[in-house]
Amino acid sequence: MNATAKISCPGCGHAGRKVGTVTTDSVLVDAARKRAAGRALLFCRTNDCDVIYFDEQREETFGAGELRVTVFQKSA
Repeated sequence: MNATAKISCPGCGHAGRKVGTVTTDSVLVDAARKRAAGRALLFCRTNDCDVIYFDEQREETFGAGELRVTVFQKSA
């Protein structure tokens, strides 16, 4: 995949931003972290979209109920 290619969120279609596994491992609940299986995820910054993180193939999504913390951008 091209490093500059935009990967769109399956929930809203806006471009996601890559985040490191350290970030997602620290905020995802155990079951979601196991589903992510160490893959790099993308963050959807759109505040009215239910998807918070998703994988590059857009097959796996993670919402607010799967996080240990509230994401400020999504709660505004």
